[in-house]
Amino acid sequence: MSFRSQILAILALVLCATLTIESAFADNRADRRRQIAPRYDELRQMAQSRSAIPVIVKFTVDAADGRSAAVRREAGRRRLRTAMVRHDIRSFAEFRRSGRSAFFVGPDQLDKLIDSEFVETVRESRLRKAHMSQSNSLTNALVARNHGLNGSGAAVVILDTGIDADHPTFADRVVWEACYSTNWARYKATNLCPAGGNANATQYFQVGPGAAALTKCTDVDCFHGTHVSSIAAGSDSTNTGIAPEADIIAIQVFSRFSSDRQCGANQAPCILSFDHDQLSALEYVADLASTFNIASVNMSLGGGRYFSACDWDSDFPTIIDDLEALDIVVAASSGNDGYTDSMGHPACLAKVFSVGSVHDTNDTVSSFSNGASFLDILAPGQPITAANAGGGSVTTSGTSMASPHIAGAIAILKAADTSLTYSGFKSRLTTTGDAVLDTRNGLTFPRLNLGLLTQATAGGLRGDANDDGQVNGIDLLLVQRHMIGAITLDAAALLRCDLYPAGSPDAALTVSDLLALQVLVNAP
Repeated sequence: MSFRSQILAILALVLCATLTIESAFADNRADRRRQIAPRYDELRQMAQSRSAIPVIVKFTVDAADGRSAAVRREAGRRRLRTAMVRHDIRSFAEFRRSGRSAFFVGPDQLDKLIDSEFVETVRESRLRKAHMSQSNSLTNALVARNHGLNGSGAAVVILDTGIDADHPTFADRVVWEACYSTNWARYKATNLCPAGGNANATQYFQVGPGAAALTKCTDVDCFHGTHVSSIAAGSDSTNTGIAPEADIIAIQVFSRFSSDRQCGANQAPCILSFDHDQLSALEYVADLASTFNIASVNMSLGGGRYFSACDWDSDFPTIIDDLEALDIVVAASSGNDGYTDSMGHPACLAKVFSVGSVHDTNDTVSSFSNGASFLDILAPGQPITAANAGGGSVTTSGTSMASPHIAGAIAILKAADTSLTYSGFKSRLTTTGDAVLDTRNGLTFPRLNLGLLTQATAGGLRGDANDDGQVNGIDLLLVQRHMIGAITLDAAALLRCDLYPAGSPDAALTVSDLLALQVLVNAP
């Protein structure tokens, strides 16, 4: 072999080795990007086709070193911010409690963000829609109201499309309002905050009276938030909410979209909600807990499809944990896709109370209601009549209508029993629910029963009229004397002795209740 041939062979070997190393490095980098962003290939393709996309980033935080967690989170945020400014990548939303930031990024910026060494996870801030497609009788709500379980002193937070706070059903109980809504020209999205401006790539934040008003909903229908709020806590005498004396905190988390690409063919304009706006609102709820006695958060919105708990694919678990520590339960609608083995986000999160829908008239699972083995509870969602924005009422159906039943029920529990914790709320609701079979998948779920919930909250032994810890002939005598008008049992005693029909206490004692009590007294 000539000298020249030897040189060429060596150069070929070097080039081959270099290419191999570069290929291995590229493969390793691609693998790392997919570890940080599990949907990396999909994200990059979207960023290319749309020029830029919104992402939520969990930044790295130093291990415990004597500084507080808040200080270490802020240091991590600043490191990432400083590194990204060099690439003209700037955050438009910050999540102090969750240790996250939100950015609008193009495909190359996405790679720089992931490769920065300062991030742990990167996920798209996805768009969610409202889950929209008489309950008082089915859930025995009148029993709860007759015995003072009305939510007075507790507050329900509604993350939705805003609220008509002047509707008579709210009777000046809308105690606070806020708005998180985003402008993003590439998605043709504009904010719905009444005082929101026109700056692009901007999340607008507004708080105080009128912050969740519907003033910008001129060509889109924003009734949903008003309707949902009244199901949870309306006080209209005809269409009474579950907790008619609870306070309401309304937070607008939707934006207006004028693109069929986002809304669907011939559906623009429409309203949708970014994940980052919902996350901001949830963090704000945690901050408000020191001012208001918040019982629950209702999220009648969502999207996606998950066959098991979806915490691995969400930026919400950290703030949900924070709310759990504050004994605030997040209830979310399961979705209206008719799935029998899966649910949408955020209902799919392990610590979110997921709610499916039943027919209000025949107590069967609604055909549109998403169901799965990890669904928590059912409530009436079809058809439901409640407040309409601008006055009056409207009848609609959806898991959106089921979820606020649960949020309202948690409010009446918190107001009635201050000893209950996060887990206690969920346990009390599920253990007092009526069993309903979903014939589509053969699974059985509890359906909200406020009558049994009221009995459980009142406490004491069933049939124990004088609350002495025993059920005997004295209790029989007391019930008989009450029925003939010789004495009047108090409300708690009436609940304990309302034994028939089982599972549907109405606090009206009859001969059937007396006979059922006789059976208890004679039981060995």
